[in-house]
Amino acid sequence: MEPLIGLDYAGNITQFRHNDYDRAPLTHLNCDQVFKFYEAHRNLLEIIRRPEMEFCTKLKVGQMMVIDNQRVMHGRNAFHGKDRALVGCYIGRTEYESRLRVLGII
Repeated sequence: MEPLIGLDYAGNITQFRHNDYDRAPLTHLNCDQVFKFYEAHRNLLEIIRRPEMEFCTKLKVGQMMVIDNQRVMHGRNAFHGKDRALVGCYIGRTEYESRLRVLGII
C-alpha cells in the first residue's frame, strides 16, 4: 500500500496520491490509528476543497494540458453540450525526462 503523501530522503513531498473513490482497506492499522487517519483525512479534504485551492481553465479546441499525475490533483467539471473529446494518456517520468534531455530542454 502506498501512502497518500510520498516523501524523499530529506522529508520533502515528492508525491501526492489521493482518490476518494479508490482507497485500500486500513487493515494494517489498529483502531486508534484508523481514527487518527480519518480525522487527518477529514482535515485534508477541508483544505483541498477550499475554492482558493482550485485552478480552473477551459481548454479550447486543439489545446492540451499536461499534468504531473503524482504532484497535482486534477479533475474536471460537469459538461453540458453535444460534443466533447477528452483523451488521456500516461508516460513514465523517466521517459519524459529523457525526451526533455534529448530536446535540450533540461
